[in-house]
Amino acid sequence: MGFEMDKCFIDPEAFPDDGYGFIQVLFLFFAYGFILFYGANLISDGSELLLLIPSLSGIVGSIVLPILGAVPDGAIVFFSGMGPDAQEQLSIGVGALAGSTIMLITIPWALSNFAGRVDMENGKTLYAKKPRLADSMRLANTGISTLPSIQETSKIMMFTMIGYVIIQGAAYNSSCDHLVADCNPKGEHFYALVGLIFCIFSFFAYMVYQVYTSNQSHSQDKMQEAIKNAMKSGNISLSTLFAEKIDAIQKTQPSVTESTELNPRSAVEMLFRDTLQSYFQKYDADGNGTLDDLELVMLFKDLDGNFSSTDVKRFIKELDVDGDGNVSFDEFVQWHMNLILRGEGRPTPSPHSNVESKTDEEMQTVGGDGDGDDDDDEEEEMPDEFKDLSPAAQMKAIKKSAFYQMALGTVLVLIFSDPMVDVFSEIGRRVGVAPFYISFVLAPIASNGSELVASYNYAAKKTRKTITISLATLEGAACMNNTFVLGIFLALVYFRGLTWEFAAETASILFVQVCVACIAFSFPIQTMKHTAFILGLYPISIMLVYYLESIGFN
Repeated sequence: MGFEMDKCFIDPEAFPDDGYGFIQVLFLFFAYGFILFYGANLISDGSELLLLIPSLSGIVGSIVLPILGAVPDGAIVFFSGMGPDAQEQLSIGVGALAGSTIMLITIPWALSNFAGRVDMENGKTLYAKKPRLADSMRLANTGISTLPSIQETSKIMMFTMIGYVIIQGAAYNSSCDHLVADCNPKGEHFYALVGLIFCIFSFFAYMVYQVYTSNQSHSQDKMQEAIKNAMKSGNISLSTLFAEKIDAIQKTQPSVTESTELNPRSAVEMLFRDTLQSYFQKYDADGNGTLDDLELVMLFKDLDGNFSSTDVKRFIKELDVDGDGNVSFDEFVQWHMNLILRGEGRPTPSPHSNVESKTDEEMQTVGGDGDGDDDDDEEEEMPDEFKDLSPAAQMKAIKKSAFYQMALGTVLVLIFSDPMVDVFSEIGRRVGVAPFYISFVLAPIASNGSELVASYNYAAKKTRKTITISLATLEGAACMNNTFVLGIFLALVYFRGLTWEFAAETASILFVQVCVACIAFSFPIQTMKHTAFILGLYPISIMLVYYLESIGFN
């Protein structure tokens, strides 16, 4: 370690070189690993909270989440190249980069496919039928189906890999990857700068693409899922979720109560409608696309608001605008907007509702996309401190908690990444294994554990949208490693005068990404055979590095 803060941490080399000392080193690993895992979760949880704020959700989902998700890996890579023995420690950084990239698009990908699989018939996934799995452990004739955004992101992932090709080609031509006496690191450093410039360009290009597609892709779907889960918890209201939009309407039309009509072309109002759709479908028990008196009574029974019987009668009369005896979805949406504008309650179902969700076939009748979106998904409880606050106060509390969690998580990651690098190095020395393999296996557990859990939970909801969110997030994380984290690596090589001696590791990273990208692009429907192949790429990647190094390709 080369920083003043090193004095605050125990040097793992100071422990006795025996079994007891090794236990102490392992204790440091678990302690630092837990803190890094906790910090990464804080970053993820804080960012997820910001998805509940319409004015920020687009920028959060497309830029903030990807960048902050790459911070733990970037920090490990950065600190591995900052010490006095940077050339040796750099193998830990490349291990973290390779392990994170390969792990994210193999193990979580396979687990997501397993959790999100549904029955298949004649080569097609049956999202619109229940049971989604006749036998929960059956693997034959099951699979997942993704939306086109997965294929688009796979092409982007392939493009961002060019940075590896630039630096590795330069290292090969300079003979620096063969560790011979005539190595010409100056030529390699020039291409490290070229690779760095490419990483910066591709990073910003990817961010621009994310922002451009934020209202059309899985980013919007992810925001909608976060809002639906928050609504289902019963601890946050539509008034809070759309407080900024309501404020804008009231400022321009201060006297409005019941005349404001939604503009379906507005991104915020489209989200408003999407949020209410699953709510509407839940009470439309007969699936005819309207709510009758009996269904409306059940709806008001579960509404989380202190409404009197007079209020209920008035609301029912207001809902049936055309007087046909039934309430359409458009009438339902308009009434909710009017209710929020008047500030007369929280149009949110009770978290203890006994109304059973409709089948996916019924949802299709209402106009669903056949993806199997329903309200059987897991509920994500909102923090208790957000309960019983006014919309403005609740929104302020959400922002405060989100920024606090993200800031604290980032600080923890930055502080404990440096000592963790030394722990990886010491574990490798004591067990006689190259530090690369130690960080390849262990670093992703601490830095990417939250992505693994989140992707699995999304996929487990078994809809086409949620499996797409899951896999697109993993591909996006790989793109960030190919740009943001690799850019940090190349900056270290260029500015610190280091050499690139990682041909085997580069070959493994490129091999796995090409395989996964080809599967994602060529097979929008992935069976368990594809899943098994993707999972097998993880151990194959380690064996590939070992084999290439054994024949001198390093």
